[in-house]
Amino acid sequence: MKKILISENSEKANAFLSELENIYLASVSTVYIKIQALGVEIPSKKFLFDVIRGDMKALQAKYEDLIKPDIETFKSPIAQAQTKKAFDERMDEIRKTVEALFFSEKEISNRRLNDKYFEQFIDIDESGKPYISDETIASIEESFKEYIDSAEGEKVYNMQQSAAKALDDFLGALYKAKLEHGINLAPKLFLMKHFNLVEEKGRYRVSAEPMDYNSND
Repeated sequence: MKKILISENSEKANAFLSELENIYLASVSTVYIKIQALGVEIPSKKFLFDVIRGDMKALQAKYEDLIKPDIETFKSPIAQAQTKKAFDERMDEIRKTVEALFFSEKEISNRRLNDKYFEQFIDIDESGKPYISDETIASIEESFKEYIDSAEGEKVYNMQQSAAKALDDFLGALYKAKLEHGINLAPKLFLMKHFNLVEEKGRYRVSAEPMDYNSND
C-alpha cells in the first residue's frame, strides 16, 4: 500500500534542524577547533565523540606523543616539568569546554547534549571537521512527516476527502443560489447551521437541517 502523506510538520522539522545546527553542531565544532589547536589530528568520528563524551584517553595519548619531543629538548627537570604543566593546562581547557557545553542543563527536544542520540546526525570530513550532510537533513525532514499507513486509515482519509469535496460543492451551490446567509460573518458555524449530529443506535449520524431553499431574489 502506498503511504499517504498527511502532514510534513515542516515547522517542527525546521525547528529541530535549527537547534541541531546552532546548538549541537556549534558545540561539537568548538571542541573540534580546540583539538586542532593542540596540533592533534582527528582520525575518526569515534575519536572526536569519545572526547565529547568525556573520554580523553585517546586524545591524551596522541597529545603526549606529540609533545614528548618538545619536553625532551629541555635538559633541566624543572624546565621539563614547567613545559609539561603548560601542555597539561591546554588539555584541562578541553575538559572544561566539554563539561560546559555537553554536561550542562542545555537540551534539544528534551535531550541533554551529551545524549548519544545526537551523534547519528553528525559526520566528519577528511580533516575531522564536523558537519551535517544533506542526506541527514533529508532524513530528519522525512522523520517528521506523518503518513497514513493502514488500509482502514486510508479508507477513512478517502471518505473524508470525498465528504469535504461534497461539502465544498454544497457551499458553492449556496453562494450560487445566494442562500449563504451569514456564512461570511460566522463561517465556522456553517456545519452547525446546515447539519445535525443525531445519536442513533449507539452511534452518531449526520442529518441535513432543513432550510429555506428559495433565493431571496
